[in-house]
Amino acid sequence: MSDSQVRHLRNSGVLVSMAPGVFRGAGVPATWLLRLAASALFLDGRAIVCQSSAARLHELPGFERDETVEFARVIDSRRIGGRVTVHSARRLDDVDRCTVPLPDWGTQPVPRELRRAGVLRSVPATTPTRTIIDLAHRLPVARLARLVDSAVSLRKTTPHLLAERLDDIRDSGVSGVRRMDQVLIDAGVESWLERKFLELIREAGLPRPRCQVVFREGTRVVARVDFQFEGTRVVVEVSGRRGHVTDAERRKDARRRNDLQRAGMTVIEFVTSDIVDEPQYVVRTLRHALRLAS
Repeated sequence: MSDSQVRHLRNSGVLVSMAPGVFRGAGVPATWLLRLAASALFLDGRAIVCQSSAARLHELPGFERDETVEFARVIDSRRIGGRVTVHSARRLDDVDRCTVPLPDWGTQPVPRELRRAGVLRSVPATTPTRTIIDLAHRLPVARLARLVDSAVSLRKTTPHLLAERLDDIRDSGVSGVRRMDQVLIDAGVESWLERKFLELIREAGLPRPRCQVVFREGTRVVARVDFQFEGTRVVVEVSGRRGHVTDAERRKDARRRNDLQRAGMTVIEFVTSDIVDEPQYVVRTLRHALRLAS
């Protein structure tokens, strides 16, 4: 369409401007995803989705309803105008970048009428690892810890990858480095209770166990346990308040525990009230078990 045709459609209310040169039909709801796509079209590769917006795209818990539209550009990029929040970063290396399909559209076939047009099916964004690091400066430590634990549980990143990337860019003006360092001390767990357990044994001066250890019997996975103390056969499981309550779940837990004990493991289990209300019991029990195992 010519500029005059576009102006006519805008003035008549048929088109609504979303960003310079990007419009939506008046009957199309201005959803978060549509606003993100419109911004990506306007920026045309000059910046990538970051922080809260990237967290929502990567389906990280806690950002499901975040309506922010945020992009990042390297600091030497040309100035970007418009109605888009664009952050500056000293470094956005290739390892920090990925491409994310747009939900409900990236996997759908392109309508015949649009096959000759440029259809936005995905957007460039920061990786889950870089997204978490970038968000560190704006999240309280407790929420940042939950975000890290959730991302690790969902296999979006790993504690090693987070620590490695943080070390590589910590001198590049990235904010929130101290918070990330604090959170990564007890990273590798998948729940707040597991993190609380690691904090407890660290304060007690006990050795740090390995997290999420898989035991196999040949090719068969016998169990994945919360913790194992290095060089010993002592494994620890921590159970939240919800626990496993059905007969089938309890039977599965019992057989799993029996398999571990048959393999020569000492299985210790703590519940929420042990770790939160009676930490001295937890420490005393572990000291005794580790003394016997040495």
